[in-house]
Amino acid sequence: HASVAVDFYGEVLGRTPGHPNAIAALEGILGDPEQRARVAELLEPAYRTLRNLRKLSDILEVRLETIEDPLRRVAALREKQAAEVQLGRPAKALDALGRAWLEDVSDALTLAELDGLAAAANGWQRLVAILDKGIEATLVPDLRADLYARKAKILEERLTAPDLAVEAWRE
Repeated sequence: HASVAVDFYGEVLGRTPGHPNAIAALEGILGDPEQRARVAELLEPAYRTLRNLRKLSDILEVRLETIEDPLRRVAALREKQAAEVQLGRPAKALDALGRAWLEDVSDALTLAELDGLAAAANGWQRLVAILDKGIEATLVPDLRADLYARKAKILEERLTAPDLAVEAWRE
């Protein structure tokens, strides 16, 4: 029955993208594990149409549960990051961008963006944790060295943790 309802409300949203009753009904079905992915797929464009950034960010998180393609994951995480920035939640934006960077730790532009978000969110400790995950994710010696150097600099200059900075420099 739930799949028939999802199909019906999907058709309604196809004709009227912001239909409030269809959206409310789908939100009620979102908890059904068998329908979750399909419902999220239908709600995502509706929230985008309504410019409901909070719900869009939440539904993107649900969509990420089933997106396997790294490029599509990065696109969803970047959209989530942009929504969080607009919502004035820089810490959540930093987390989303960090997850996007972890899809491809060789992406220097995204890594540079992380610094800016860390500054906006005063999220230096979070950035160190993201860098640690990136260090674990790569076997490329030069990249690992660069990431350790970046971590050491943050520990020294932003978190005033000279002992930890020295340890990171040694790595």
